[in-house]
Amino acid sequence: MSRELKGKQALAAVLRNSYKVTLQEYNSSEAEDEFYDLVEPPDIQADTKFQLQLTPPDFTQYRITDWFRGLGPIAIFSAKRHWTAPRVVQLNKGRAKEGFGFAVRGDAPVIIASVEHNSLAEFGGVKEGDFIVGIGDRDVKWSSHDEVVSLIKASKDNLHLKLVTPMDRNYLKADHLHKKSSGKTA
Repeated sequence: MSRELKGKQALAAVLRNSYKVTLQEYNSSEAEDEFYDLVEPPDIQADTKFQLQLTPPDFTQYRITDWFRGLGPIAIFSAKRHWTAPRVVQLNKGRAKEGFGFAVRGDAPVIIASVEHNSLAEFGGVKEGDFIVGIGDRDVKWSSHDEVVSLIKASKDNLHLKLVTPMDRNYLKADHLHKKSSGKTA
């Protein structure tokens, strides 16, 4: 207690008296035996009407959507590679017999193999080594060489290309892409 409270005689007397009464009550109470007797739980026999068996999940029931398929082939379009933002190139032929002025090679994705000098492709901004990721409204990252050539030919006089360029041009020199090179000129 603090000095001020110790000086209060009446408070000290009340606390002493309360202490004595509490101590007498505590001593007068006997230990109750019922707190020391432990009750044994009864044995319970488990019984069921059902027979349990493990059933493995059947994953073939559900169609799975690969969210990353839209990114393109992982060997090409992975985080290890750096790309320019996709750009759109619109090529419009003036004469019916005139070509677009570029050749393609490879499969999934198809690459611009060469660009003719002073051609529509060169003036439109198509560069050798660009990857074709879209023709018109169609995504062609997974398309074969023949499919891409067919789409280019089907576009007739107006070709709408979506292209990406690898930031590391040396990547194209190491030719570890899936190739089906026929060098078809569009």
